[in-house]
Amino acid sequence: MTRIVRRIEVPTPPDDTFAYVADFSTTAEWDPGIDRARCLDEGPIALGSRFEVISNFGGRRLPITYTITAYEPPERLVLVGEGTTFRGIDEIRFSPAGGGTRIDYVADLRLKGIARALEPLMRSRFEKVGDDGMDGLRRTLTSRGARPA
Repeated sequence: MTRIVRRIEVPTPPDDTFAYVADFSTTAEWDPGIDRARCLDEGPIALGSRFEVISNFGGRRLPITYTITAYEPPERLVLVGEGTTFRGIDEIRFSPAGGGTRIDYVADLRLKGIARALEPLMRSRFEKVGDDGMDGLRRTLTSRGARPA
């Protein structure tokens, strides 16, 4: 298993930040490793909401289904992602910071099946994916926070 831990600060308020990130269909807007994302359920985002995310990992398009397993607005969100060769648990915490929000992100990533043997070799690639995603989220939310209401 690979654990990715990141912390960023963004200018948007915690309620808005939580709502934006919890709607995981926005992932394609901010994560350069995601080609497409969509909600699979009708109605408001809530505990149990599911999202299909198409990840571009090493030139391969990998479908992953994420399910919200903890939904505690505006403080904590947990999503479990399952694909054919991948399982990830993303825990995201939101707290007020300097007029905006601090986001603490922890992801536990595990390859499945025969791919599991490659996990130690994939650590640096997983780290880069985490860096790129958090950098993209910071840029996107900073841009959104700079817009007038």
